[in-house]
Amino acid sequence: VYKYREAVDKNPEPPKSPSGYALFSRHYAAAVNPLSKPTPAELNPASFELSAAPGEYEPITLTLFPQETVEEVSVTTTDLKSATGIIPAGNIDVRLMRWRPVFSRETGHYRPYQDCVLPISETDLRPGLNKRFWVTVKVPAKAKPGAYAGEVIIAAKGKATRKIRLTCNVLPIELAPLPDSHSWSYYTIAPQVL
Repeated sequence: VYKYREAVDKNPEPPKSPSGYALFSRHYAAAVNPLSKPTPAELNPASFELSAAPGEYEPITLTLFPQETVEEVSVTTTDLKSATGIIPAGNIDVRLMRWRPVFSRETGHYRPYQDCVLPISETDLRPGLNKRFWVTVKVPAKAKPGAYAGEVIIAAKGKATRKIRLTCNVLPIELAPLPDSHSWSYYTIAPQVL
């Protein structure tokens, strides 16, 4: 078991929630660590909104800041509907962020690193370890422009279900085809303590 040491998070402790966790949303390119606290502007989003072209994948993230032990927390979505079509829930992928310890030569201790997203949409919450979910919408290639709306649903054992509006604005543009594709991979040796 690794003990993470993070820089002090100067954000205030979020108010106690009857759901047992504080919900916050941060741009997917911005880091969230196991002990990150939300800013007041990130806390309890009333809705999630994204924009994408037909055929494009676009994510939003949400993080649960545990204030007590909460079991069987699941994140799911409904279909997204507009007057002219639907983005089925099957086109919306929910995954759980994994952190792994990375040794810092500068500080001499381990720090959390956002490693990958796992195909898991249910987890337990324990105070002291945030759980961040990535929700990725794949817009169908034939989707017509417009606002497609549905919900992100957060359910937990013994807690009230939370529903947050999710809107995908399908843009009236067409992505250029890729002339070719590339991939890469890497391998790192697990950190060693001497």
